[in-house]
Amino acid sequence: IYKLTAGETLFGSVREAITYANRKGIDIPTILVPAGVYDEEMVLTGSCTILGEQHGVNPNKKPFDVITQSNLVNSAWTVNEARANSAYESTFNACIRVDKSADDFIITIDGIKMGPGCSYVDDEVRWGDNVTIFKNVYADNAGGGLDRTGAANGQLFRFWKAFGSGGDNCTMYMYDTRIDHNAQCTVFGPYFEKFVLDGVFFGNATNNKPFMASFRSRDVAEPYYSITNCYLYNNNSMSSLYMIATADHKGNAAQKTNIIYNLDNNIFYNAFAKGYGAMEINFTGTNMKFYMTNNTLVDTGGNTDTFLACTPTSSRFKGTCGSEDCSEMIICKGNRLVSENRIPLTNGTGNGTMFDYSGNYCAGGISASTGLLPDAALRFGATEGNTGNYTYEQCTRAKIEYTFRDWDMTVRSDDDSINKAVYELNSGMFGTGTYDYERYEGMTQLVYRDEAPASCTVYANPFSVGEYSVATIEKLVNGSRTTVSEMVLDQPENIFYVTVSSKNLADVQQFVVIVTRQMNNACDLTAFDGFLVDQEARKITAYVDTTIYTYRANSVTVSNGATFELYSDPECTKVYTSRMFILFSPLTLYFKVTSEDQLSSKIYELHMENLAADQIPVAALSSVDGATYVGDNVYETSISVSVPEFTFKPVPYTGASVKVYQGETELEPLSDGSYTIANTGSEQSLRLSVTSGNGENTVDYTLRILVVESNLCELLSVENATKTGSGYLLNLGLANTTQIHATVSGGASYAVYSDYYCTELCENNIFTVLGTSSAFAYIKVTAEDGVTSAVYKVTVVTQADNRALPEITGTAGGQTYNALLTGLKEYTIYLPAGTNQVTVSGEMKDVATGCDVTFFADSAMTIPVTDAVFNLDQKITKVYVMRAAGNRTYKLPDSDLVYSAAIPLSNFVVNIVSDRGVTQYNDADQIPAWAAPYVNYLNDGHYGLLRGDEYQNLNAESHITRYELAAVASRVMGLDVSKYSNVTLSYADSVAEWALPYVKAVASAKIMTGDLEVASGKLYFNGDANATREQVAKILVVICMTNDGITTDAAEYYSLHKNDIDREYIIHDFKDEDQVSEWAIPYMHMAVAKYKLMGGSREGDDLYLFGQNYITRAEVAKMIACLMGY
Repeated sequence: IYKLTAGETLFGSVREAITYANRKGIDIPTILVPAGVYDEEMVLTGSCTILGEQHGVNPNKKPFDVITQSNLVNSAWTVNEARANSAYESTFNACIRVDKSADDFIITIDGIKMGPGCSYVDDEVRWGDNVTIFKNVYADNAGGGLDRTGAANGQLFRFWKAFGSGGDNCTMYMYDTRIDHNAQCTVFGPYFEKFVLDGVFFGNATNNKPFMASFRSRDVAEPYYSITNCYLYNNNSMSSLYMIATADHKGNAAQKTNIIYNLDNNIFYNAFAKGYGAMEINFTGTNMKFYMTNNTLVDTGGNTDTFLACTPTSSRFKGTCGSEDCSEMIICKGNRLVSENRIPLTNGTGNGTMFDYSGNYCAGGISASTGLLPDAALRFGATEGNTGNYTYEQCTRAKIEYTFRDWDMTVRSDDDSINKAVYELNSGMFGTGTYDYERYEGMTQLVYRDEAPASCTVYANPFSVGEYSVATIEKLVNGSRTTVSEMVLDQPENIFYVTVSSKNLADVQQFVVIVTRQMNNACDLTAFDGFLVDQEARKITAYVDTTIYTYRANSVTVSNGATFELYSDPECTKVYTSRMFILFSPLTLYFKVTSEDQLSSKIYELHMENLAADQIPVAALSSVDGATYVGDNVYETSISVSVPEFTFKPVPYTGASVKVYQGETELEPLSDGSYTIANTGSEQSLRLSVTSGNGENTVDYTLRILVVESNLCELLSVENATKTGSGYLLNLGLANTTQIHATVSGGASYAVYSDYYCTELCENNIFTVLGTSSAFAYIKVTAEDGVTSAVYKVTVVTQADNRALPEITGTAGGQTYNALLTGLKEYTIYLPAGTNQVTVSGEMKDVATGCDVTFFADSAMTIPVTDAVFNLDQKITKVYVMRAAGNRTYKLPDSDLVYSAAIPLSNFVVNIVSDRGVTQYNDADQIPAWAAPYVNYLNDGHYGLLRGDEYQNLNAESHITRYELAAVASRVMGLDVSKYSNVTLSYADSVAEWALPYVKAVASAKIMTGDLEVASGKLYFNGDANATREQVAKILVVICMTNDGITTDAAEYYSLHKNDIDREYIIHDFKDEDQVSEWAIPYMHMAVAKYKLMGGSREGDDLYLFGQNYITRAEVAKMIACLMGY
């Protein structure tokens, strides 16, 4: 019935579809529900999007865009013709229930019809933050759902969210929905963090039930309720209820909680409440804000004709702040009331309350029951239940304004400029940002992420706001939010909170912006007040005129993002705090420059002394304005070919002088000491001769002026190739390998790739045609500016039969299976599920000599398998093939000529695949919820890696022993452990018999080497000991490196790629990084940063590796699942 959009698979229930999608790594699957009638309960077990046949089609039709006094009586919304035919609807006549296991979900339901007996029930006691979104839902005579006790309470949308600490609350959005003829309370739901209705029609309700009831919010920083652009029509509530009823909104004064209730641009037509009024607002606490703006109310109220119920005998807007400024606020303006209404009574408001009843239109005037004077229409009291009349002068923060206008003069905000937070998401600075709902800081919220290069230190706010909206930016610094004016990127991960609010604060939207930045690892001191910096000696010699005895440092320039500190000792332990240098005698200080990533530092010696300008012996340039120092007394600059001339200015060291020569001709400087050189269209070199102040030393510098064709990236020719309409054609003749030589635009460079997207680089531009008669090579030409590039296609053909590959087959159960060539040097044989043994054979095709094929059990090819019989203990078993060097004869097509081609030695791998089936764990119900997806992933893939104990228990939360780890590692590597029987172990301890084949296999593969006892020099396997997280990281990293074809030792590989790996690693900021064993550092860093096998354990806001802790079987399952592609 149900179809997952990620594939064509049909499912019998939504529960099955969600389970399938989650196991495939789809967090929020989209599930299509075709038109039809569904009478069975639909159970939702996690995040999903349910699309009915009419998704995207609004069931409501508005007869008028603008409501006037004359058309008001006929303004009720009707059913959209597109939704009038039930044959095209996905109609549910039974309960849609959220299972209690679906914590922290985002559920969207779009385009379904809810018929008799259908309710949406999220009615289990759970913790977490849950988001429910309804769009284009048509509910007709619906309702009748059961609550969590099984009782038929009948609400159409029933939420019962258990009150929990830390603000665990529901969020509900409902857009463009129609609810007709509902017999029960429509929405029942305490503990909402956010409740938003927009474009909802609620009409013709029966049985005297309200629209919403029993809304509460507790321990939520800023709960927000919004009902906008809705139509409530012809509904009558029972005598003890309201059309919209809330209760027990509690705020914490210490937290300065804001509870915002926003009703804007709604129509209440005959939305009559027999007892009190259309709405009941019950606030308790501080900083409560109620906005009722731009609404139209027709014959709407109660027996007391009150549209906003605040009864004389109880407090409906209650403050508990005493003499404090509670910042409570009732803004009721711009509304049209077409009946006699009284301004609501407000009891127990306390001090600091603001009321604004301005710009309303009241056709029936103000009810005489409370007096005609505006002041008498309000009641104030310092305590709950006080019904005494107080005038507004008794309020400490009184803004009580009454103005009543004609219909057309009513204050309106139809353009949303005042009531709405108007914002727009830009593309971000680098066009790579992503913006979506995600789980962050324990909440589901909208998060924008981007990555910035090291050169970017300030990020532009990705949100632009409307003219009347306000945006504020906060940055997370040491766990606290600090208001900032710009987004400065001074950390590897920079977290900002952007709040966009409407002018009247009725609408507040908050977004999280996370920008990661590659931190710079350079730590050079490049300039100090124009004095010479000797980078090789890391020394600065500064001579100051003899008339100056106190020198103030003006400018110190270091690498981007780096910091420096000045010290008085070479060990840099004594900070020199003053920037005023006293020079009665020579002074030596030390700069310590630390890179932005805090991983590198350099120390520079600063030597200062007084010396007359004509005595200074230094002959050097401090700089050349307009050029860059590139080393070896050479400055360099690049100019465009279109620039007619170039101007530069050499700046000599104190006391020194400079002369500029072009060839043997001395050039004359301009009045300011600069020089202008004409652009000849080709490279020029100038000699800059610098003489010291004392005249004893002369040093020559070279200024190279390069002319750059900055954006040219044309492929001019390919050696031995023919230009074609779509690229080039290169014929290799009898060869199948060539080094491609190309000619490109001046200054440009090129590289050869084997794929169009230029991700598979051909080393040294060597391209091989393998397994076919032709292939495509791609030449990427990059302009000299390093930015502009173009890709060209070269068709490479060969007349040689380059299919000089062994033909591999596997025989099992009397059936022969051909191996498929699935990679450059990779075969795969697919066998029936449960196959336990296979015989592999291989031979060269056609005529070949010397090309013997040998099979091995290990990737190092040290264990030959002469009988080629392999036992299969897991889904994928690897067999390694060596094809010896030799020759083969080849006859050209349509020719009698026979050629001989050399065949080099080559190695291949054969993957033998046979599903192992699903392992049924007897203790499956004891697998932790966080680990279940990983265990299920391995089980669904039929890998056969985690077998469980002899009782078929996984024992997920038990520690794994080194013996058990050896067995699991052997299976992950795809080893046939029976082939290692001749391996001799050098361990001093005995090995358990059942584990011996696995230990021999992992020892031979060098992924588990044992523990060395230093005192005795003996090596122990310690198989019964529990394995640690460090040991597992080592094993899995070695397996990953083997799979990647990396033959370098892990420690050496880490050393060669340390900067790249650590750049990703340090982002996690593990608090116990210093406790990682020294031998394990390469493995732990690569497990986290390169292979994403582990991410640490969170305690509070901090992450820990716990590398030396014992690891559980559940944790091993997660790491293996990540290795297998979860």
